[in-house]
Amino acid sequence: MSEREKLPKLKTNSKLIKLREEVNGVTEELLEEGEMDKKDTNNLIYAAATIMTQTLNEPSKISKNGRNVKFWKIRMQKQIGSWRKELSVIAEPGTGSDNGKLNRKKRKIFKKYRVTNAREVAQFTETLKQKVQTKVQRIRRYEKSKPSVFRIRCLTL
Repeated sequence: MSEREKLPKLKTNSKLIKLREEVNGVTEELLEEGEMDKKDTNNLIYAAATIMTQTLNEPSKISKNGRNVKFWKIRMQKQIGSWRKELSVIAEPGTGSDNGKLNRKKRKIFKKYRVTNAREVAQFTETLKQKVQTKVQRIRRYEKSKPSVFRIRCLTL
């Protein structure tokens, strides 16, 4: 038996429902006309699915690599990104009155973390840097152990 190309998933919408009803009507007529064996029936169904896919031409937007990314890892990467963004705003040297937008961002960050004086600002920046480092190390540790864990799971099965 020849290998068939795997068809992508389609988004459910009104066009798909109408097209599916039409295709189902046509396939029912063909099946009622004459006797078909399993191979012919499967070919008919695959042909109908191929036509629907080509007609709609809207495959789902799920990437093949997206399934392998863990949700906790994505959440950590977002957290790391926001912390780095806050660090860059705090570390920016422009504290003059001419840079109002930057000062507003700094005040917002300081209010969020309840930082009041210069000593706490220095301590806060160090704390944020350490948080970023620990999260990054956790992700690296996971990435490093991932191949060995996969190997162990394959051996136990």
